[in-house]
Amino acid sequence: MSSLPGLLVEYLISGLVTLLWVYPLIPESVLASESAILFVPLVYVLGMATDFVAYWVTLLPKIGIRELSNRRRETVRLPTSRRKANILFHSSSLWDEVEKRSSRDRIARGTALNVVPIGIVLEMPTWLTSGSFLLFAAIWAWFEYQSYNFELSALAIIDEDDERARSNPLSEERG
Repeated sequence: MSSLPGLLVEYLISGLVTLLWVYPLIPESVLASESAILFVPLVYVLGMATDFVAYWVTLLPKIGIRELSNRRRETVRLPTSRRKANILFHSSSLWDEVEKRSSRDRIARGTALNVVPIGIVLEMPTWLTSGSFLLFAAIWAWFEYQSYNFELSALAIIDEDDERARSNPLSEERG
């Protein structure tokens, strides 16, 4: 999946989920007017805003999840951009998988963020809103854990391949 279409779809999905609780708050006069033509751009912008807020809301839990993963492995901690650039440079197929997983993670964290306002605006029972939030937060945390571990595994594979290539004198002659 190319990054731009992937982000477009992610933001539209997150925007539609956000719209579930924003829509009832929009005056009917606005919905009935010609401004309804701005629906798709509005959904996209809502998705971008949701992703931005969800990123900051989940930052500390994300750090905790990654620390847990790092404790389970002996890894060199690299900044996210460095990790991803390394994967992209060495393997387009691993990069595609990282991007798919990141897309899934962003949609899950946006959905988790939206569950509470949806419950409030739609007047859902507290137990259902709370339970839904806990479920979606757990789903996001699991996806985040799996995605980060996949990135670490991809880097380990790349390192092993590099080490193998360095230790094999024939690989240098062919290059």
